[in-house]
Amino acid sequence: MNRPGVLTSPGSIPLRPRRRDPSGAGSARARVEARQRIGKVLVVAGWIVALVGVGIYCVASFAAGADADLAAVLLDGAIPAARGGLAVVGAGTLTWVIGSILHLNASLDAADAERDGPGER
Repeated sequence: MNRPGVLTSPGSIPLRPRRRDPSGAGSARARVEARQRIGKVLVVAGWIVALVGVGIYCVASFAAGADADLAAVLLDGAIPAARGGLAVVGAGTLTWVIGSILHLNASLDAADAERDGPGER
């Protein structure tokens, strides 16, 4: 038992606690995995938002009963709720693309880290 006890001298007990080095391979792997998880969440969230936007667009277009094409909706504002639905679809698509790029970059970083090995960083 090498634990410091009551009868040890004050000089043998370290005053500062040891902290882990954040530049190690384990923390790099944890950062990569966190970026992958965030990318996956953004992909799923973007898909859900885009799907909701498609639903809003369809409901607004069918409820209006107007025979307006996409150009009339976007440029002339023929059906304002449909324009909002298209904006939601665009926001969901943008979120999906950002999540896809983030996840892909993190996956490539993970593959590079595995290829380099734990001792080279």
